[in-house]
Amino acid sequence: MLRSIGRLFIRKKAHFLSGLVLLVIVASIAVITRGENDGVKGVFKVPLQEVDTLQDVETPQEVDTPQDVKTPLHEVAPYENVIKYLRDERHLTEENSKVFSKEPGKQDITDILDFDRDHLKVIYQDMIDTVYKNTDLDGVDWEKLAYVFYATSESHVCNVLMKFAELRNYGSRAQFELLIGRHLMDEAKKPALYKQLTDFAKQHKVIFKPVDVIHMEGGPEVIWENAFTKLLVFNETQYDRIIYMDSDAVLPNGHMDELFFVPPCRLAVPNGYWLTESLLHNKAERYNMKDYGFVPMTTEQRQAKIDEMVKTNITAFLDPNTGKLPVFKNGKAPLKDRVNEKNFYTNLFNSLPNDPVLDEYQLTDFLMVIQPSPELFARVQHSLDIRTTEFDMDLIQRHVFPPQPCLDMQKESGQKDLTYDDRLGEVPEMIVLPHSTYAVLTMDLNRRDNHDMLMADTQDLAFMMQRPEKPSEDVHWYWEIDHLPNLADIIYDNVKYLHFSDHPIPKPWFKKDIFNGYMGARFRCPSHPDFSSTDGRVKPRWTINDCGLGERWERAHEMFAKSRKDVCGLDLIETDKDTYVEIVN
Repeated sequence: MLRSIGRLFIRKKAHFLSGLVLLVIVASIAVITRGENDGVKGVFKVPLQEVDTLQDVETPQEVDTPQDVKTPLHEVAPYENVIKYLRDERHLTEENSKVFSKEPGKQDITDILDFDRDHLKVIYQDMIDTVYKNTDLDGVDWEKLAYVFYATSESHVCNVLMKFAELRNYGSRAQFELLIGRHLMDEAKKPALYKQLTDFAKQHKVIFKPVDVIHMEGGPEVIWENAFTKLLVFNETQYDRIIYMDSDAVLPNGHMDELFFVPPCRLAVPNGYWLTESLLHNKAERYNMKDYGFVPMTTEQRQAKIDEMVKTNITAFLDPNTGKLPVFKNGKAPLKDRVNEKNFYTNLFNSLPNDPVLDEYQLTDFLMVIQPSPELFARVQHSLDIRTTEFDMDLIQRHVFPPQPCLDMQKESGQKDLTYDDRLGEVPEMIVLPHSTYAVLTMDLNRRDNHDMLMADTQDLAFMMQRPEKPSEDVHWYWEIDHLPNLADIIYDNVKYLHFSDHPIPKPWFKKDIFNGYMGARFRCPSHPDFSSTDGRVKPRWTINDCGLGERWERAHEMFAKSRKDVCGLDLIETDKDTYVEIVN
């Protein structure tokens, strides 16, 4: 074939250099074609138009390029066959990755890529958002995805209804369910509440499920004694995935449907960074930055790293025709599609950064993304059986999802002789969500003048506290934002879940007494009117240069009060009691 083309060039007296370029092109086609036929993978994957870089070379007019030979960028589009793409383009082999096959010894689209069982993974917000924005949401089975809350008192019920109204107004497409204390659904004893609930259920499409309240005594603050009822959400197995959140919060910037599409795992949860901070306070030096390979980054460097991860592990798998990812969230999809989806997610999971400091890791349970199952609920029940005086969050941290034992379980399961279907349904134990989006406390707006812990990624917390050396004074690491003029915007505009935590200032459904000493527990800028007031109100105890943070805090409380009035018709509760010690929520 090559000799014939050569003779044709001579006969037509084509320019020598043009002939040479065409020879390279045709030779490449021949090698690719032979490689495909012989089972050789990964040979010459360059598009034809990228070969000719000589702009002054004429193309012979008399030579017809074979129309039936094409050189695609990939032998198989990544969207169509994730596992094959990873083998061909990312050098996935049996030596560097484990794969479970439906038919051992035969490579197939139904081969299942194994997940990293050795590390606790942390996901970036940009990755969560990119997956969500590029998923075919109309094809998702939303009946299997739900926001689930619990309520054990009338005040608690109103808080939940407010969250449902916020989520629905933001356009959430998921199911809404409330696990409500059975005593609150007694029409004979509470007719007004019963009517309010039934009317609300019709308007916002909410399922109310009466349950027995789990009441646990033993802690110093009675407000939390019914909080163990939340653990029942782990048993809502009619759903594939649940977003649970405590209702003493506001949602400033939209719903959280994107969390349904984080890589599958039993639990995705933010880090309790304020707890980790106290644990690391006197221990950070034990985590030597060089030993862990930690390299601090500026905001620009961090963003460039994340952009590359998104490009390599998410957008590379977009369908060129639809712009969508191979994500279906639909159990009725064909097997090959479900496996393809699993492999996409597993590859993404494996690419995530590791949290290297498990000994000091502290999760929080006021927002959890759960894949409920009987086995998981059995763990929860066992934790209740062996509880002494721990709070609900302590039970989950110590007994249900202790980080290192969870990794040990993953590794052990990887060695078991499980069926193909079991492997298809197997998921990692945990993923850590970004706390600066999904676990921000109101005290970060009200009582902090340093926000490094809030802004640092979970995997960097131990090293950030060691204050890495800077190349010059004008360099700021990505977590250092307190010097910026738009500090309040940077923090508040990124928050999806703002949790009210202002002790000793009461929770937001109680009216604040501006003459009570607890109102001193505030940072405010010097121009705040409370500093110059003469009516006897308690002045803020501390000053901070930024005025916006205090304004956002006051806005959050006003937002809560307005929503309470609009949704429930209720004013704030006035009381002289200590709302943390004397009133059960």
